[in-house]
Amino acid sequence: NSYNKIKTDSDLNKIDISLIVIKGFIELYDKDVVSLSQNINLGVEGIFIQQNDKYAIFPPQIAIQENWDEIQMLQNLCFRNNFSMNCWKNNSTKLYKYEPISFISRQNKIINVYRTIPLIEQSSITKNKIYDSVIEAANWQLRMQKSDGSYEYYFNPSNGYYSQEDNLIRQALAAYSMARLYGFTKNDEYLLSAEKNIDFILTYMNKDNDIAYLTFDDASNLGMVAVMLLAILELPDYTKYKREIDLFSNFLLFMQREDGSFKTYYNSNQPDDFDFYPGETMLALVRLYKKTNEKRYLDAVEKAFPFYRNYFSKIKHTPFVMWQISTFSEMYEITKNREYADFVFAMADWIVNQQYDEKNALYPDFLGGFKDKSSVPTVSSAVYIEGIADAYQTAKIINDRERIKKYGKSLKLASRFILQLQFDEINSYNIQNPENVIGAIKESLISNNLRIDYTAHSIFALLKIYKVYDELGLYYHS
Repeated sequence: NSYNKIKTDSDLNKIDISLIVIKGFIELYDKDVVSLSQNINLGVEGIFIQQNDKYAIFPPQIAIQENWDEIQMLQNLCFRNNFSMNCWKNNSTKLYKYEPISFISRQNKIINVYRTIPLIEQSSITKNKIYDSVIEAANWQLRMQKSDGSYEYYFNPSNGYYSQEDNLIRQALAAYSMARLYGFTKNDEYLLSAEKNIDFILTYMNKDNDIAYLTFDDASNLGMVAVMLLAILELPDYTKYKREIDLFSNFLLFMQREDGSFKTYYNSNQPDDFDFYPGETMLALVRLYKKTNEKRYLDAVEKAFPFYRNYFSKIKHTPFVMWQISTFSEMYEITKNREYADFVFAMADWIVNQQYDEKNALYPDFLGGFKDKSSVPTVSSAVYIEGIADAYQTAKIINDRERIKKYGKSLKLASRFILQLQFDEINSYNIQNPENVIGAIKESLISNNLRIDYTAHSIFALLKIYKVYDELGLYYHS
């Protein structure tokens, strides 16, 4: 209609033009679901189906825009072109993949894209770029805060769906990141946001004699209380929550067993979660010791150390390392007990070996990410790098130059990957309402899904990298 016609030069400048040049087709003979999932590189390769004299084609960006996996892409390609839903399975159907050259034109600039978005080059990362990224992420979190103080938990920008599910640990993590951002920027909006969220979470507090815990979805776990304490202790005036701090800290100590381990669920027979909750708990106890100088908090962590060191020696899980590294990095700073530093290095060395670098990155956008259960690296990479950043500080204290160099390189590579996952004004060109995503960190290279902890963890990671970024050039050159 006439309303949508281009009328002025300014209208033309608002238009993004996406062009795809097809280089050639590779036939996919094996139509087994597992084989296709392994052989189609989502976002990089498009799909072409030929059925007798009819054909249909999807460019690579469709799967990313719609948050489809490989099979969903094939089914929708069939359906949208009036074929049967599973036409790709038919013996008479020929199935091809192709890898195009893609670029977009914006305001007279040609921008090459990879997996539908501009590929960030390592050489383009600067300290200022990291700072801007952190602020954009923080401002997105502000926009996602609701009137009751909670943050929107999950958003799928491909269909505009906001989930009604929630998670108090992740809510508290977002408050923790906003409180940390206030300390970094002195922006009162961030402090107010953190306090509003903390007050929201406290509505789920239950008191039992001299302990208090949080109950959500009929569960009371250790992690909710631990991360809540971390958020509160990050506030400049944390003492106004003194009553809650005392009750919550009593709860953490109450949950410790004689062997040093922590029961991770209160009034429940659920099996313990050794990967997340104990690390969060011990870090909260270390921070309590720093604030109060009460030795009982330090004693509890020292008592727990042999148990969790032994656990890691037998079972190595990536979710375990970040909180544990942060805990025992700070424990080493306090006590100078070399066993704590050695445990930090054992975990950091192991997780660094999971990172994609110039030698093992399967695709250029993998660079700086970490191997994952997914076919591509995900935002979990930001979680791991939080721990590596703390291990880097421990290596500096000890003057372990080999590890300083190794961890420094890891931090620099990771900054590139995290920024690759962040929505900005350019790479949100295929999102219907870009104002809903700009600044947020998405789930992975192939998933646009947004969750509050994805951005919160990325804020922590980028802040830690920012603070040491000037040093990293001494240890790693891209």
